[in-house]
Amino acid sequence: MTPDNVRVSVEGERVRHRLPDRPRRRPRIILIWVADVYRHRGVGAALVQALVDDFGGHVADVSWSAPISSAGQRLARRLSSKGIWIS
Repeated sequence: MTPDNVRVSVEGERVRHRLPDRPRRRPRIILIWVADVYRHRGVGAALVQALVDDFGGHVADVSWSAPISSAGQRLARRLSSKGIWIS
């Protein structure tokens, strides 16, 4: 049986990647930007949740576009503690 995804390590962190022969539609974040004065107030998380609510599904299903900043990685890992999708 072919697994739905594989786990790989990027900079020492485990992330999930879809296998190319089993495509799945999922919401994708290309860029989230929050002004410094509004950071650490839940604005980024609210934007991600709005995407998930609009698309349907769960935050863990969101794919984050590479390259991803260190702040973006922290947000993604905080919202999806079991790993993040990088596309």
